[in-house]
Amino acid sequence: MDQIALTHSEMACLNECPRRHELCYERLLRPRVENIRLSVGSAGHAALAVFYGNLDVPSAHSEICDREAVYDPCDPADDIPSSASKTFGDLFLRTMHAFDNAIHEDVRACAGHGCSASDIEDRLTKAHGTRAALRNYLTSVGPRDLEKIVTHSIEQTFHLRALNPVTRRPIPMAWIDGRIDITGSSDDLGLFVMDHKFMDSFDEVTNTMALDMQLTMYAYAVARETGKFPNHVVHNIIRKPRHKRKEKKSSKSSKIVAEPLQSYEERIYSLIRDGGEWTARIPATRNAEHFRILEYEIMSAIQRKRSKQYRWRNVGMHCNWKCSYKDICIFENPIIEKRMFRTADTAHEELL
Repeated sequence: MDQIALTHSEMACLNECPRRHELCYERLLRPRVENIRLSVGSAGHAALAVFYGNLDVPSAHSEICDREAVYDPCDPADDIPSSASKTFGDLFLRTMHAFDNAIHEDVRACAGHGCSASDIEDRLTKAHGTRAALRNYLTSVGPRDLEKIVTHSIEQTFHLRALNPVTRRPIPMAWIDGRIDITGSSDDLGLFVMDHKFMDSFDEVTNTMALDMQLTMYAYAVARETGKFPNHVVHNIIRKPRHKRKEKKSSKSSKIVAEPLQSYEERIYSLIRDGGEWTARIPATRNAEHFRILEYEIMSAIQRKRSKQYRWRNVGMHCNWKCSYKDICIFENPIIEKRMFRTADTAHEELL
């Protein structure tokens, strides 16, 4: 019997498209150039790990990385509130530089694998919007968190035996793995686990929050490892600025023409002027019934993964914007596979 270790990401992939699961987790193929959304999101998570990992540690200014931002000549210090303490100001700088450095490494890797100038420009454009959202989030929410949140762990991994929900015995050779963004406590939330989400819209999370299994798994892991039941699971949503093409009728004809896109700064300030919200912190609760359902989900995923059934393709809109394997999904081409993909050392290298 093969040893199995499941993460929430793998379970979601298996449910969404068994063919993508086969390519990613069974054949261990990974894109040489990471998906834009994933790379920018990873940079945001790396930055927030720096911030929340140092809430109770005064940061010496001399320790701040002095590398210039790769694509943004602005000085991040300009956004620090004048009333902010030196400790928060230094922590803000360290956080923003962590994001810049992560984007720098991503762009360098992208260029090293032959990405075109337009591909790199797309990555920088998306990174720029996320960077703006991160800066606003830190200046508006950061000082409050500095005072109220006690951080217990940051980016903490777990490795637990999978349990049979009926017999309560361990499933042979089966584990669940994962990494929790934040475990902490505060006066208003009690003990909580928090997951950061960089989103284009709040609706992407709020519409399915009650059904979300990721934070349920994190709360389940904390309860099993510490014996303490988290009071809340928290979706920490940071909304990225979006620009829209406005349509208007030309005075000379009835054709619809698109106005030029707003500049970056115009998009940012128009969003603030119009009262757009940048962040939403949504707490929810989980109970023993949520955990029981999760255990059934895990057992079902283990059974499906161990079966040798045909890995069918679930064709949909996600094939265009989310899947990195569409070029080899239908017709496998060894030349394309070698040029665009590498073989990972492990199925869950993101946890290393």
